[in-house]
Amino acid sequence: MMSAGIRCLTPKARLAGAILPIQVWEGDNFAIHRGLDEAKPGDVLVISGNRVTNRSVFGGILAEI
Repeated sequence: MMSAGIRCLTPKARLAGAILPIQVWEGDNFAIHRGLDEAKPGDVLVISGNRVTNRSVFGGILAEI
């Protein structure tokens, strides 16, 4: 989970892949689990937490998956 204000510090770095947009609601990360199940190598998950900033939507268990 990163703040939207975080920016890449590596000049000219690029990230490429098929984008899987995911929208989650507070306390419900089921869509992230589905996205991880459906993602293929090289896919990029873009997760929106609907502007919730007081809790994480992605933690250690999901990172392990």
